[in-house]
Amino acid sequence: MDATARIGDQHANFGLIAGGGGSQRLPRLVGARRAKELMLLGGWLDAEQALAWGLVNRVVPAGGVSAAVEELARELARKSGGASRTAKRLVDQGLDLTLADGLELELRLAGEHMRSADAAEGLRAFAEKRTPVFNTR
Repeated sequence: MDATARIGDQHANFGLIAGGGGSQRLPRLVGARRAKELMLLGGWLDAEQALAWGLVNRVVPAGGVSAAVEELARELARKSGGASRTAKRLVDQGLDLTLADGLELELRLAGEHMRSADAAEGLRAFAEKRTPVFNTR
């Protein structure tokens, strides 16, 4: 998030309520008390407060968002696409599961992934002390 940006929920200022999922997603991200404060008062959060509340992962200097996004994309492109997809799936699906079921899913998917070309390349690269070259995007 740009250091000069701000985000908020302005519905209350215009006699409206969230209709696109904000009342369900926001409390899951920041907790019920913070969500109610933001939604009932129609306030704004500056970049540092959004970071502190966990709404954004990082704040970059003013005007630096494009460069930060490009660097993030380059870094992600160097990773295994298969491992990234599986990790995202584990987090997304795991949030709706009990811990025991989530751990079972992780064990199953990790086992499946270990049979992939990217896992083999990663282990070879580690043993050979070199940077892996992944083919899965």
